[in-house]
Amino acid sequence: MIVAYQEDDGKSLRVIRRAGTEEVMLSEDRLDLHDVLALENKVYVVATETNSVVMLDPHLVQIDSWRLPGENDAAHLNSVAFYDGKLLASAFGRFEHHREYKNGTVGCGIVIDIQTGETYLDGLSQPHSLTVIDDLLYLCNSEERQLRIYRGKKLLQRVDLPGYTRGIAFSAGYLYVGLSLSRNAQSVDDRQVSAAIVVLDRETLRQEEYFSIPSREIYDIRLLDISAAMLPYLLTDSVAENQKMAESLALYRRGYEAYERYNEPYKAMLMQANAQLDQTSKELSLAQEMLNLTKDALSQSRGELDQASKELSQTKEMLNLTKKVLSQSRAEQELTGKALNQSKMELDEVRADLERVCAELEVSWSVQFHRRMQRLKQFIYRK
Repeated sequence: MIVAYQEDDGKSLRVIRRAGTEEVMLSEDRLDLHDVLALENKVYVVATETNSVVMLDPHLVQIDSWRLPGENDAAHLNSVAFYDGKLLASAFGRFEHHREYKNGTVGCGIVIDIQTGETYLDGLSQPHSLTVIDDLLYLCNSEERQLRIYRGKKLLQRVDLPGYTRGIAFSAGYLYVGLSLSRNAQSVDDRQVSAAIVVLDRETLRQEEYFSIPSREIYDIRLLDISAAMLPYLLTDSVAENQKMAESLALYRRGYEAYERYNEPYKAMLMQANAQLDQTSKELSLAQEMLNLTKDALSQSRGELDQASKELSQTKEMLNLTKKVLSQSRAEQELTGKALNQSKMELDEVRADLERVCAELEVSWSVQFHRRMQRLKQFIYRK
């Protein structure tokens, strides 16, 4: 069995045999190896760091490679399978910059023909675990928490699962799908407190079993028919990792104890500083309350000012209307004055005419009276 070894920046493979294990380093530089496919005397490994799939001979010597463009770990290639006459690889997307996929991957994921660079499937979200069973292609659409099944490029079925899906294995009647507490997607099942393996019926895709695994993440699942002699070699990495974890924990404890001893004199100062901080916090809270009250008062004053402004505006409108009325009254008074002057002039003319007529009447009456008196005198003298 050949596994990608992650401990040394993912730049070596570990070959596990009944007689023991062999570690083969593929590069001096970081490769971040993710997947291994052994097929027809060839071994294909996915070097995620370099966006490439490397083909090795039976002695694990490189004979060919295919690489996507972009900076290191731009596409996040992670799985490889031979299907539909093509060497397919899954990737988070066609990104250009280092881990640009951290900005978002929903719908960006692809399965590509790594030899031609052509897209085989798209619209995925962090796809992993390409697995061929008969004429079907299975994959984990991890960010969407799905298992997907394709015949060619046609999607036949999707199965929603309660965790970040990654890792597929199969037996005669069952499918085994890994669920992780991923850094990229939250579980939809509150019961999931660790990684797990879900067992599905291959025909109905109904969940049959659910096994919790004492780990946060699962990368892949394999069903192995091995002898007991190989088991220690398979557990070598786990034992080594547990030992390193124990050493790290002991080192942490010693460091923490030293930290406690060193910081003992500063605890009182820290407590005093915390008390001052609490007092300052209270004062800030009081100041905030006063500020809120001031804001409320200002808001009320602003409302009263707006009301006064409205009333002033109405008063101005009434004043302008009064001015218009007064102006109109002045105009009417001027017209009335002109009419009075005209009437006075006409009255003066009538008075003059009347005086002239009176004078003429007076003269006429006087002449007539004088004539009558003369006639009367003449009449008297005759008698």
